Amino acid sequence: MGVEVAAVAAGTDRKKTRDLSRTLLRMMRALLLVAVLLLQGCSMSDEPDPPSPPTAGPAAGIDLELARERERRVREVQYALSFDLQKGMASVAGTIELTFELADADADLVLDFDGEELRDLRINGTEVTPRQIENHVILPAARLKKGLNILGARFRSRVAATGTPLTVYKDASDGAEYLYTLVVPADAHRLFPCFDQPGLKGRFRLELTTPPDWVAVGNGKETVAHTADGRKRWTYLTTPPLPTYLFAFAAGPFTIVTDATPPTPESGLTDSMRLFVRASKLERMDRDALFGLHRRSVDVEEEYFGYPYPFKKLDSVLCPGFPYGGMEHAGAIFYRESALVFDHDPTELELLRRSSLIYHEVSHQWFGNLVTMRWFDDLWLKEGFATFVGYRVLDQLEPERKAWMRFHQRVKPSAFRIDVTDGTTPIWQKLQNLADAKSAYGPIVYNKAPAVLRELENRLGADAFRNGVRAFLKRFEFRNATWRDLLENLASASGEDLGPWSERWILDRGMPRISVEIEEDGQGRIARARLVQTDVLGEDRSWPLRLNVLVGFADGSRKIVSVTCDDASADIAELQGQPTPAFVLPNPDGVCYGQVVLKDARSRGHFSSQLGAESDPMVKAAAFSALWDTVKIGLHPPARFADTCLQLLETERDPQTHASLASALLTTLRRYLPPEQAAGRRRRTAGVLTQLLGEPWAASIRLQVLRRLAGVSNDDDSLRLLEGILDGKVEVPDLALGSRDRFLLVAALLANQRDGALARLEQLEQGGQDLARWTYLARAAIPTPENKATYWSTYLELETPPEQWVQGSLGYFHWPNQESLTLPYLKRALDQAEWVKQNRKIFFMPAWLEAFLGAHSSKEALDIVDTWLREHPDLPPDIRRKLDVPLHELRRAVRIRTAGSASR
Repeated sequence: MGVEVAAVAAGTDRKKTRDLSRTLLRMMRALLLVAVLLLQGCSMSDEPDPPSPPTAGPAAGIDLELARERERRVREVQYALSFDLQKGMASVAGTIELTFELADADADLVLDFDGEELRDLRINGTEVTPRQIENHVILPAARLKKGLNILGARFRSRVAATGTPLTVYKDASDGAEYLYTLVVPADAHRLFPCFDQPGLKGRFRLELTTPPDWVAVGNGKETVAHTADGRKRWTYLTTPPLPTYLFAFAAGPFTIVTDATPPTPESGLTDSMRLFVRASKLERMDRDALFGLHRRSVDVEEEYFGYPYPFKKLDSVLCPGFPYGGMEHAGAIFYRESALVFDHDPTELELLRRSSLIYHEVSHQWFGNLVTMRWFDDLWLKEGFATFVGYRVLDQLEPERKAWMRFHQRVKPSAFRIDVTDGTTPIWQKLQNLADAKSAYGPIVYNKAPAVLRELENRLGADAFRNGVRAFLKRFEFRNATWRDLLENLASASGEDLGPWSERWILDRGMPRISVEIEEDGQGRIARARLVQTDVLGEDRSWPLRLNVLVGFADGSRKIVSVTCDDASADIAELQGQPTPAFVLPNPDGVCYGQVVLKDARSRGHFSSQLGAESDPMVKAAAFSALWDTVKIGLHPPARFADTCLQLLETERDPQTHASLASALLTTLRRYLPPEQAAGRRRRTAGVLTQLLGEPWAASIRLQVLRRLAGVSNDDDSLRLLEGILDGKVEVPDLALGSRDRFLLVAALLANQRDGALARLEQLEQGGQDLARWTYLARAAIPTPENKATYWSTYLELETPPEQWVQGSLGYFHWPNQESLTLPYLKRALDQAEWVKQNRKIFFMPAWLEAFLGAHSSKEALDIVDTWLREHPDLPPDIRRKLDVPLHELRRAVRIRTAGSASR
């Protein structure tokens, strides 16, 4: 009964509520109509903007469909931008006048902007209330017109030490501030409104207002005038068409150094080169070397490309705290200051890095800047070519550096690490949204692509390859192109069908594992020899290969045979009937791309014992990398390999080969050998490195040896030596330490909890300028739970410290023998992967994952990762790919170490 009465009452109440709701709805509609009429009367325009049809709106980021639609409708883009730069500002104010032509005005147009504020928006003279969806502004069709359109607005965007497209670096020594932009790959719209996609190039006209004691630089040539209030106004000439990711400016109390050698009349470079550098770094900057490297690079590349330098001026800005080695902004390359200026006598490897970095960035002025990829799926077009051409320039200008041997040692290994894992991708990477463009960067485009290009040049011939490149650049000058356009020109120049080649090398992932199989006839002769390629990913594919094979015989004679192999194997007929070889080495010149392994015990034995006697440095480098890869696939004992490396370390004089030996040895000791097998060899390694510090012939490798010693030292003798060097009680000939290396030695003492280590650190902190970074790195090695917790909290801060510091500290945080302290952070690091992707720059996420996984070799660590993956089945694919690389190496380490323990 009570329930029935309640139900009747409830029904009556619902009817009254419906009647009241209808009355209120009619009143609200009437009030809304009045409000609309009042707003129309107050509007600055004659007519209100008619409502757009309801749509879901553009997705976050810049989607491929949006980009293609804009490319169809929009052309002749020009940006007139002004920025008001102030000391101490937390955000920057600016104005924009954007002009463009529209093919039609049938629909709204999407503009990209994700700054703090957008106001005073006017389209073709009419004020419009901005309608923002995600990181976009919707321009109503009613205010657009076919043909020329003009948009004006004021905007404001955030400025910070990290995480923003306009970065401020605050010099702790004198309080000075330096500003510089970095908007690659698609962060320009976080700074100013734009069409933020590479396929819509625009011309940029820039104006900057700065404090009176600042200088400024942009893509174009500048004029400067003083404003009425004493500030400076910098006006820059309009650029040729550029993609938004190349727009750039920098400002601050830089010192400007001008090249005393003017450009030649034949060059497209019309203005003398300039360097922008902090005054505190001027004394250590080798201006003659830096200008010479840039100048000669331009000369060589103008000749090679058959096209004058495209941008008239070429400035270089040495940016403190810059997160990358360099960024190729048209007409104004930005470099990490410490990549070009050293506070110590640079090592041979540091000089090599400096040269190759400069040649890479200068090459971009043609590949990337003159001709730009249409979309970031073709990122390799600019990065792969810049690396490849950079090493060609190195070979021509500095032949003593053995460019192609360095290419084999420095470029290809990083690509191999990726290509053997499920995290690899094709060189051409499908990309739906530029929000994910950062994930396209990495060794596949920077390292594999140039290696494949070198193979292609060898396949087509150097002249045909160069002629195809020249035709491509001329055909698409100041426009956009795709990889198919490039291959069309290369095929035309060479007469070769590159379809099958590109199907495997550009559009497919992975690589071949290359070996030679020898069958003997029982009488000391070769009955059959075959080149064999297998798919490293086990997907039963083959690649078009053309390579040499070096065969060494017991009498010391050698033979090189050329092999073409487009299928799983190819007979090497020239070797039939030859004596049984002492060794066989595929790809001894490093031209082909693929993982070479030594499957026959005879070759493994030869190179394990005789590599030090190899007189050809390129063959030595190729054989060593083959032996190292053979260890990784489980066909050669890591203990024997470590002993080979130790023997070679004692006598190897080539700096890069020595570095490769030391790196492989330390990886083997730390990850592959069980602790009881590694301990004695670790002490022997410290002893060998200590001995090398005093060898007269080792001057060219002495500093790199000391750096390795700091990382491996955990015994009393080695640590006392480091203390003596720091305190000046032990003199090492030809060794002058800079700040970085002094703090590295202190970090080794801190990591081993040596008495007096903190006192030495505090003493170093008082020793000069720009030491906060090195202090931050060194303290990360302190092996206490409290210290690790403190650093972990700073890793998740965006304002400070700078991202470059955080990334640099990850190796110190994971100092050797601190696995028990850092293991609790493994899952936490994985939990933050998506945050890292969203908030950090291009190369940070892989560095983050590789640091936290790469520090471990235990089954416990592997179980943590596997459990986490099972709990995150919907992990974004790009993060999963990045994670798969260090995960593959962790699995390998567990497998090899377990096998080593079982074999004892």
